[in-house]
Amino acid sequence: MAHDNYGRLFRSMYTGSMYGAGACVFAVWTWVIANKDENGIVEINPIYLANTLGEPVKNIEQAIEYLCNPDPRSRTKLEEGRRLIRTGEFEHKVVTHEVQEQRGKNRNEYWREYRAKKRAETAKSEDCSQDSCDVHSEQVNSSQKFTHVDVTVHETASVKKEKDFVDKSTDLASEFERARVLYPGTKLGQDPEYKNFIKVCKKGKLKPSEVVPLLIPAIEKQIAWRELANGEFRPQWKGFSAWINQMFWTAEFPTEHKAIDKSIPSVENWAADPDNPILLELFPNLNDSGE
Repeated sequence: MAHDNYGRLFRSMYTGSMYGAGACVFAVWTWVIANKDENGIVEINPIYLANTLGEPVKNIEQAIEYLCNPDPRSRTKLEEGRRLIRTGEFEHKVVTHEVQEQRGKNRNEYWREYRAKKRAETAKSEDCSQDSCDVHSEQVNSSQKFTHVDVTVHETASVKKEKDFVDKSTDLASEFERARVLYPGTKLGQDPEYKNFIKVCKKGKLKPSEVVPLLIPAIEKQIAWRELANGEFRPQWKGFSAWINQMFWTAEFPTEHKAIDKSIPSVENWAADPDNPILLELFPNLNDSGE
């Protein structure tokens, strides 16, 4: 996977309609939850997953099929109780992704507020240590009392860096949208795809303004490469999120197809030619005997 994700597991998963489905089904399902991206998309290669979980490929394929089948007893009735929907050769959509995110929303808000509070305290402490606090005091009745404190809390360097990293210019988003529309494979909407792109750039320490101009030329080059297949194998287009996650704009593809030179005689014709100099040298009496 392209990201170091984590997933939420609820106790109800072990007491619901999956009860008795088998250890392999639960192993595959928990792996899916941990590896899906922020849009609920996950790529499942049975061979890779079999090696990861130490199970036969057949068992993994059966578990994936189970998760893709309707389940009338499921608590969640979305898509007839299916847990996965196949959207590509290996790409799948987790049906209950939004439900899982909503159930953990309150806990997310708690930790978000907690981290924001800690960042504010850290920023205040750093600024005060650098004489960023202007303190005005006056002495009252032989004891010092602070009657007025002016505190200027400046943005920390990490916050500034994060704000500078996310380029929200309209031109950049518009150019990315043109690349998204051009891409022939499956794709999500403009907003989730753009957010995923920014996340990939941040993780890879790349500047979105430098990457976006590379997308359309890379897509056009890969389209041309497929058009030059001339019977050669070409893999199915990835989902656009997977294409971005794996930084496929950096992949190199040949732009020309080397045609077969039909003027070169086949092996059969070469061997059957009685005037072939090599055959005459090996068999001097070939033409005399006629054999």
